[in-house]
Amino acid sequence: MSVELTLKIFAHGLFFTPKALIRDFGGAIDVTVFFVGLIYLCWLPRNVPANSVAQFLMLFRSTRPLRIFILVPDMRKVVYEVCRGFKEILLVRIRTIYFRKQNLILLFCAKLRLLLQWALQQDSFCAS
Repeated sequence: MSVELTLKIFAHGLFFTPKALIRDFGGAIDVTVFFVGLIYLCWLPRNVPANSVAQFLMLFRSTRPLRIFILVPDMRKVVYEVCRGFKEILLVRIRTIYFRKQNLILLFCAKLRLLLQWALQQDSFCAS
């Protein structure tokens, strides 16, 4: 990745040119992921405690797969549609839970009514 970034900087420039490396969010992600990875590899801590700088760098290195959005622009459309699909699935799930609760309440009320009717019949038999 370092050779790729170096060649891009030499060919297109870093800032203020029409094809600069950092002209959009994707270029900034490329540079950030590279430098965070470089810092982590130079440091290479043996023990990573919770809430430390090393853990933050490890977390930031996990953003490397976001480069796929830069390399394959059509992937943005795919991810957008998948996220829209999850939204619809979530709405259907919420509606299902809501109607299931309503049906359980109606079923409970019907069973309670039958139980009360049976209890009243038993009570009338005992009274006679």
